[in-house]
Amino acid sequence: MGFSFIIECGMIDLSIESNMALAGVVMAKLLQHNEKLGISAMLIAVLISAFIGFLNGLVHTKFKIPTFLTTLGMSYIASGICTIITQGQYINSSLRNMAIGRLGGIGGVLPNTMIIAVVVTIVIWFIAEKYKHGRHVLAVGGDEQISIEQGVKVNRTKILSFVIAGAMFGIAGTLLALKLGAGDSFSATGYT
Repeated sequence: MGFSFIIECGMIDLSIESNMALAGVVMAKLLQHNEKLGISAMLIAVLISAFIGFLNGLVHTKFKIPTFLTTLGMSYIASGICTIITQGQYINSSLRNMAIGRLGGIGGVLPNTMIIAVVVTIVIWFIAEKYKHGRHVLAVGGDEQISIEQGVKVNRTKILSFVIAGAMFGIAGTLLALKLGAGDSFSATGYT
């Protein structure tokens, strides 16, 4: 969902896998130290992924480095951080039921991950359709120079798009780690 803003702006993000893995590893490490953190650990991991997105956008806009190179470099940085945190080992997580559980308990009909996916879809749709950010994204992707002439803050639009995408990668990474029951540096391999 968040990646749609990146594509519509005419950019690319190659840090998906490492950003997802980092979110899962951070959440699992936090839960390993204190299981009572629960959802807070997931939120912290999502915020870290959003920060990775912010750094991608900031480096791209301020230093005029193409997103291909910016996000590829950030991918290696995030992957290195994952390796340092995990020391090459799995980090077990005790909250697997959050990802594989169902609304209403064992006999419930809707999986928790489906509920999260529907909520995320609605939020992204709302941002794309009801906020000016959605229109600005399309304008920047259509023609950046015309967008500047029309008063669109192009750099802000790009950075916000990367932040939203980073947060979505963080949600996906934490859910993946919860489903696997562990944080792992290579858990998101192939998701790009």
